[in-house]
Amino acid sequence: GATLVFSHFRNQFRIMVDKLEPTRIVTFYRYVDLSECDINGFRDALLKLGNGLGVRGRLLLASDGISATYAASCVATVEMATFLTSLTPDFAHIDYKDTLCEEPKEVSSCLC
Repeated sequence: GATLVFSHFRNQFRIMVDKLEPTRIVTFYRYVDLSECDINGFRDALLKLGNGLGVRGRLLLASDGISATYAASCVATVEMATFLTSLTPDFAHIDYKDTLCEEPKEVSSCLC
């Protein structure tokens, strides 16, 4: 099944897109103070939603913000953004970057 990986792996990410439908590759970050938030609760909720929507990729949560790169259907990307905004108003100002990927392919890169 699809997985959304939460990790502190610091140098690389790898996304496998194995769907036949058009997929969006989404990336974003947002520096916000989450030190008073339930980060584990956020993680569990995002993991449940991401797995249910077939999201594949990496999402990092820390006390100083959020960063993500993932692949999902067009509908799932909207649902993920809507859900993030419902977690905290600070996530309403995330500047999402996305690319339409019409054919299944492997995407790999390095985070600096």
